Amino acid sequence: MKYLLLTLLVLFIAVAIGSLIVEDTGYVQLAISGWKIETNLIVFSSTLTLVFIAVYILIRSFIRTWRLPADLRAWKLAKNQSLIEVHISNGLVNMVEGNWVDAEKSFHKAAAISHDPYIIYAQAARAAYESGLLDKQNEYLKLARIDNPDALLITGLIQAELHLKENQAVQAIGVLNSLLEKWPEQNRVKELLMEAYILVNNWQELLELLSTIGKNKYFSHDVIEDKKITAYKGLLNEAGCVGDRNLLNKLWEDLPRKLKKQTSLIVVYITERIRFKDTSDCEVLLKQEIKRNWDRRLINLYGLVISTDADGQLETAESWLNNYKSDPILFLTLGRISIRNSLWTKAKEYLQKSSDIEENADVFFEFAKLYQSQGDYKQASIYYERGIFLKKLK
Repeated sequence: MKYLLLTLLVLFIAVAIGSLIVEDTGYVQLAISGWKIETNLIVFSSTLTLVFIAVYILIRSFIRTWRLPADLRAWKLAKNQSLIEVHISNGLVNMVEGNWVDAEKSFHKAAAISHDPYIIYAQAARAAYESGLLDKQNEYLKLARIDNPDALLITGLIQAELHLKENQAVQAIGVLNSLLEKWPEQNRVKELLMEAYILVNNWQELLELLSTIGKNKYFSHDVIEDKKITAYKGLLNEAGCVGDRNLLNKLWEDLPRKLKKQTSLIVVYITERIRFKDTSDCEVLLKQEIKRNWDRRLINLYGLVISTDADGQLETAESWLNNYKSDPILFLTLGRISIRNSLWTKAKEYLQKSSDIEENADVFFEFAKLYQSQGDYKQASIYYERGIFLKKLK
């Protein structure tokens, strides 16, 4: 519509000018360096128009010729970009489908024609790793670093992730610590470092790393707490395994007050404490925790700790029957305490009730101990065998 109106306007002007010319053709005289040119207005106007058109075409041709190399480069760049997008798309699709070899080939093709290929090399390294082409994986990561020295963080993270997948936690820690020195606030580095420390049971380093993480949107409060609990569990286990009672007690005393209320940590601490003599304080701790939180793990441990008041311990456990008279672990605990109190008949009754509700290898082992203490080695042998058989099944 715009071009139609413009054309009509030009025609209208041309008709108007033509009408004027018909009435009077006009006269034009030019004098240049002694030369005179005389002509009418129609010829002059036509000549001037032709000259203008010729100059315009000449200038436009010159500009197009001048810009031709840049236009060719832009065309080639657009074509390459289109090919890169196709190869990357194919690579991603193949990765999703698990076609790692094809994915690696697609990323390789894309990187070969890209002006900024380090990200593509990184993806090619992942695909090569999944294909089992470890030499190619390392080569791609090397190419990524050469192409962009600033890609050290990305390539380092990928290298660490691949080490962790291969359970090469020590190598991963080496890579991640070097990255942490340059990027001390990088959350992904810290996340992978936590994973690596857990794999090698380096609980102290894990706690030190966790202490550097403040309020952070990347790590939720629950995640941080869970990692701390994992670290303290590991430290408590280690102290118990090496038989260091003083270290075990110190670890528990130094534990943050809030974490001391975590049932899972109490379970680990008591489990390690019963390796040593004198667990009367554990009986008190368990009694308080069970009152707050009924947990079968705690009930089981209550039957394993030895109180200075054996009768009182039995009375406490029997009081729980009012609310938990169908709990097989509670009956097992009652049986154990009764055995320690030499209440053989009561112990058999409690152990039998536990077995009737749910068969448990530990119940059979307690039966075996009971009969052995009474000198009935035949019955003790039968229950030991039953306990071992049930243990193997589970």
